[in-house]
Amino acid sequence: MYYFIPAWYGSERQWHADVIPWYHSQFRFEFDDTFNQIRLFQRQGIPSRLLVLAYQPHLRYFLHRHGVLETDVYSVFDDMQDFYGLHTQVLHIRDIEWDSDCQFLYSPFAIIVQKKGKKYAQVEHGVEGFISEIRYFDPNGQISKRYIMDDRGFVSSVIYFEDGQAMYQDYLDPKGIWRFREYIQEEGRIEINPIFAYRFKLLNYRNLEHLVAEFFDNYLKKIRKSRIFLSFRRILIMISLSLIIFQVLILKF
Repeated sequence: MYYFIPAWYGSERQWHADVIPWYHSQFRFEFDDTFNQIRLFQRQGIPSRLLVLAYQPHLRYFLHRHGVLETDVYSVFDDMQDFYGLHTQVLHIRDIEWDSDCQFLYSPFAIIVQKKGKKYAQVEHGVEGFISEIRYFDPNGQISKRYIMDDRGFVSSVIYFEDGQAMYQDYLDPKGIWRFREYIQEEGRIEINPIFAYRFKLLNYRNLEHLVAEFFDNYLKKIRKSRIFLSFRRILIMISLSLIIFQVLILKF
């Protein structure tokens, strides 16, 4: 089995893959040799798996755009949020609960929701047409919450704002309960919801890197338990979590 670890990290927040509205993307050309290598392995019938370490709630559509949707994937954030065996659904704006006095203004770029003549929410869509995020605004017109939607049709996380500034982000489980919280203004400090303490080694982490390393380490233990691999595994975690200059790291166990 070959494992691909692509360097799909964010330009602003390291552990968040960039999510740019399609109308701001300037039709940029996406190229990553990872896809060519995966397709090559598939044509040769060589078993492989994609290990995604960054937060990427629109991963399925991203893989679909590059023709590798059927690739076997392990996502560390799916593991941390317990997103397994979920039924994929197409979420429409009418599936979301809105107050009866809300009005909907449709534009080529987004759907604006007004309430009492003021902007209440803005619904963004991905290039494929799915709802990618919903932004809510306070009476003064400042953003108060940002719901980030998973492309499988549910809320993946919520960013909360104060005076228009992002304060913390809650990462949810399939029932909509926050599993862990990232304090954006506190250098990314992580707090674990105590009711899920059994899933984590600690209740507080310095940042996402330490949390990702813990779950990735656990995953590597599951796929390989030999003593020879244990020492290499620590080196691998340091390499893969340090944003190496290579586009993709390929391993064979």
